[in-house]
Amino acid sequence: MSKIFAVSQRVKEAVGRVYYNDITITQNAPFRPEKHIDSIKTEILFIGRLNESKGIKNVIKMLQILDLKNAHFTIHGGAEFDSEYQDKIKELSDASDSIDLISEPLPRSEIIQLFKKADIFYFPSRLEGGPLVVLEALSAGCAVVTTPVGMVPQIIKEGFNGFICEFDDIEKQKQILQNLINDRSLLNKIKGNTLKTILPTWDETAGIMYGEYKELMRR
Repeated sequence: MSKIFAVSQRVKEAVGRVYYNDITITQNAPFRPEKHIDSIKTEILFIGRLNESKGIKNVIKMLQILDLKNAHFTIHGGAEFDSEYQDKIKELSDASDSIDLISEPLPRSEIIQLFKKADIFYFPSRLEGGPLVVLEALSAGCAVVTTPVGMVPQIIKEGFNGFICEFDDIEKQKQILQNLINDRSLLNKIKGNTLKTILPTWDETAGIMYGEYKELMRR
């Protein structure tokens, strides 16, 4: 193997422990929505597989302990899920108007609408290469509350465009989410800063890869 592409610095470091070839970082690039959709309640969104690696236990815990009187929490799990977790979220959703579970796969256009409607993107994942969904959330103007996985430490600036919590620090995750729900001015400030975050574009990523492949062809 003469050339390796990695989606984040953490992936590059992990791969570099095994392969000592030249490794280039080519970050995933998000969509670019035209406009954020404002709502009366604070909209919280989780998108990911309903399993432990994506932190779904943390999501369920937040559904149980957050005061959602002035908020609405949407969970989109898609096609891959653990039925035990899906059943628990459905139980909570059936008991509360503040919780919605979208269990069926959605077309890309509808997923983009979820991002555009959301104020907060909550993503307590345990392991990621990217994750692309965090870039998409930032691009849509969401305040991001997540864990230090993949490229997150390079993209999320604490208190500026989001917050980073250790996976097991449930109390900190709850405190940050509740503060953002209760303090609209803080939430709007963070959301405004997300749109100032410099994110990669697919043209930039493709340009890096094209240049690297051209260099390989010359060898």
